[in-house]
Amino acid sequence: MRESVTPELEARPAEKAAVNVDERHVKGYVIGAGVVLGVMSFAADVAPDPIGHIIQAVFSTAAAWCSLAVIAGYMCVRRRSSSLAATGLLLLATLTYYSTVALSGVRAGGYEATQTSAGPVFSSPSWIEELGSMARGVGFWAAASVLAGVVMGQLGFAIRNSSALLQTAAVGVTFGIVAGPGVNALLFVARVGVNTTTSEQILPAICQIVLACIILIGAAALKAKRINWAVLTLMSLTSTAAVAGLWEMVGGIRGAL
Repeated sequence: MRESVTPELEARPAEKAAVNVDERHVKGYVIGAGVVLGVMSFAADVAPDPIGHIIQAVFSTAAAWCSLAVIAGYMCVRRRSSSLAATGLLLLATLTYYSTVALSGVRAGGYEATQTSAGPVFSSPSWIEELGSMARGVGFWAAASVLAGVVMGQLGFAIRNSSALLQTAAVGVTFGIVAGPGVNALLFVARVGVNTTTSEQILPAICQIVLACIILIGAAALKAKRINWAVLTLMSLTSTAAVAGLWEMVGGIRGAL
């Protein structure tokens, strides 16, 4: 007698044939991608321009982190494993980044400016202030990694294993999550104008939108016979607008840290 297997425990045979990845490969990908993201995000902070600017655009953006988390979810054949893999990747990247900051001696709290009659005078924060700044950063981004990991992992799983309608919706939402921060940055530049500060946001924003388009085209090509183009367009536009607005709120929270 054939043993019954629930859809959640076993992916569709066609999809398993398309991407046959065992757990060891998933773990290797999660560890490798997490460490690379963390180290390269730190490198973006300390490397001189224009090298640091280029590294930031490629590695240290929400699009890069979320895209690799989606891939981690896509690689898994079990729903729970998808969220665990994506969350583990983002948490490892976050901890690697802050560990590298701590070990390198780079001040996480930056420098404080005090206005005087002769102009601003910059002073470094005390180690207690610096430790507090790092702790707040780790706490915020660890929480964000857990939330984003669950979402991105499930999106990756849905793109691979769900019905045609859910696959289409998952691709559209993924596009919005990846492109939204870039759209928000470009809208900010358009609102305040191009200057020394805002000009540094243009290249990373464009890279995020391009990456989202690559994901959209790639997923659509793989699932061409299953894509509902009307749903894909609707989900892509609405999720991009929603994430762009959400990223405005995230920026305010980050500024408070």
